[in-house]
Amino acid sequence: KNQAYQQFQAELAKKEAEMLGPLRDKARAALAITAKEKGVTVVLDKKIVVYGVPEITDDVKAKLTKGDKLEYPKDEVDPTQ
Repeated sequence: KNQAYQQFQAELAKKEAEMLGPLRDKARAALAITAKEKGVTVVLDKKIVVYGVPEITDDVKAKLTKGDKLEYPKDEVDPTQ
């Protein structure tokens, strides 16, 4: 049972990465592009309350829903690296 469970978990993780990977990449690109446009160098989770910083959530959402092809800016450091 344990081996079957581990195999199932591995297949599930592979399928999740396959299906959600492109969406994560697109979201990461939209965030990087928006941050660059707004002159933001550090992006924090919305749950962290920081005063005096621009709110870019709606701008990122707009880029994601617009339907354009989004690619991570070449001159930026990819946060996944």
